[in-house]
Order: sequence, then C-alpha cells, then structure tokens
Amino acid sequence: MAAGGHVERDETPAEAAVREALEEAGLAVRLLPGPATPPPAGYPHPRPPGPWWTSEAPASADRYTGERHVHLDHLYLAIAPSDVPAREPEHEVRWLTEAELTTAGDVSEDSRLQAAAAFAVITGQAPPPVAPSPVAGPGGTGSGDTRLVIVRGNSATGKSTVAAGIRERHGRGLAVVGQDNLRRVVLRERDKPGGASIALIGLTARHALDHGFHVVVEGILRADYYGDMLAALRRDHAGITCMYYLDAPFGETLRRHAGKPQAAEYGEAEMRDWYRELDLLPGGIEHVIPARMTLEDTVGRIMTDAGL
Repeated sequence: MAAGGHVERDETPAEAAVREALEEAGLAVRLLPGPATPPPAGYPHPRPPGPWWTSEAPASADRYTGERHVHLDHLYLAIAPSDVPAREPEHEVRWLTEAELTTAGDVSEDSRLQAAAAFAVITGQAPPPVAPSPVAGPGGTGSGDTRLVIVRGNSATGKSTVAAGIRERHGRGLAVVGQDNLRRVVLRERDKPGGASIALIGLTARHALDHGFHVVVEGILRADYYGDMLAALRRDHAGITCMYYLDAPFGETLRRHAGKPQAAEYGEAEMRDWYRELDLLPGGIEHVIPARMTLEDTVGRIMTDAGL
C-alpha cells in the first residue's frame, strides 16, 4: 500500500501528501506536478502541485466519521532525493523494481496499476519533476532575469550558512535578506503577528529585485506570521522563485546550536518554545531539505534549481 492518509483541517491535499510521506515512509519528498490544463496567462494566483489521479472508494467507519463513507482520493507522485529515511518511518518501507512489481503477491491491484504508471513517468513518458511555476503578478517585482530563493526552517537548521554559501559561490549581484538582521538588529523587535519586520523583509527583497539583484530571503519565517508576505512576494516576482524548508529534528537543532557563537544567549527552553515541526507554507510550494543533506549538496542543489 502506498503512503497516505486524511487531509488535516489546516492543510491542503498537496501538503498532506508531503506530510504523510514523511510520517509513514520517513521520506522527505518533492511532489511531481500532475497533468493539468495551464492557467490563463497572467493568472494572479499560485498553482500548487496537482494530483495525478483522483478516485472514489468506499471506506469503513474511522476516527473521522462513525459510519461507512466514501473517500475522494487525491493520488500524487513524488520524488525522494534518497532512499535513506529523513526520519524514522511509522511503517515498514519496501522498494520494488518494475519487474518485482509484477510478481509481488502482497501488492494491491490499484497500487500495482498506479506504480506501473509511475514507472512510465520515470522512463520519460511523462513530464520530469519541476519546481512550482512562478507567477508574475501586477506588481511586476524584479524581472524575468532575477532569481528569488526563500530558505526557511527552525532555529539552528543552517539557513544563514546556506545563504552565505550561495552568496560565496555566486559572488556580487546577490542580496541576502536575513530575518534576524532586520528584526533583531535593525528594528530590535520581538517576533509577532503583524510586526514591522514582516513588511520590512518583503520591502527589502522587492527593492533588491527591482534593482536587478538576485535575492535569498532566509529565516525561521514561521508560516502563520510570514506566510502571506512570502506568498505575495512569490506571486509578484517576475523571475524564477525557489522555496526550501530545512528540516531537522529538535535534538539535532540543539546539537548544532551548542556550537554557535550565540549559544550563551539562549538555550533549550527558548528553542523548544520556538520549534515548529515541519512548519510548511500552504500549497506544497516548498522543497523539504533533510538534516542529513550536506551543506555543499544543499547549496549546489539550490543554485542548480534556481539557475544561479
């Protein structure tokens, strides 16, 4: 059986697919956008990765409803950067080759048919995986030549280090817009809903893009505070936008924090209060980077994705 589950109240189907793959299979995946009619030119709303198939299936009573009901299933295909789990899976995971798929007796027929179609994608009979398409909005921020990279994640996941690595490789012409610098140093403001730092980060990124700079925005940038600003920035940017979430278990963030210069400024209690597990933005628009991925590989992947 493929990984899957119910969509929670606070997430989209695409977000649920990414979360279920991480929980059940331990894999940090990137959704492969399903076939769909493209939106009209200039359409001002972001387009999340769509499912490859939808289907209806009868279901028994469960914790969501006390009676038999019908599931409307959204079936996604996804790419995992490695077969090494990003975290401990909730269920046993088994990989099958195309040949093994046809002979395995414990694979359901619907899963067998879906997997056969997935192998057709792998062998080039369907579009390759791509990042979500950028949409140029009425604001016209930047140009078709500018690149916008947004790197989010919990404290001590390596966001600033990744941003610095991108700048070092690229050289001049790339601006790093750091949440901590603008919020803590420039404004000396506490992180809060509607804070002045939210708009300042957006304005700084737009100013740099409008003057021809590529931009890396990095920070914790929690989804419930900064989500709307980041969505508007992505929507209005005329060039390619790539968005990433650096994921690390809480224990790993503590280990990394212990080696940082500011380790004496705050400790486990504060970091536990800030920690938000897999705090992804809506719409499945971010690529999840697991903690085991090296700095060199992370920087290289981002620069390749963005064309920097």
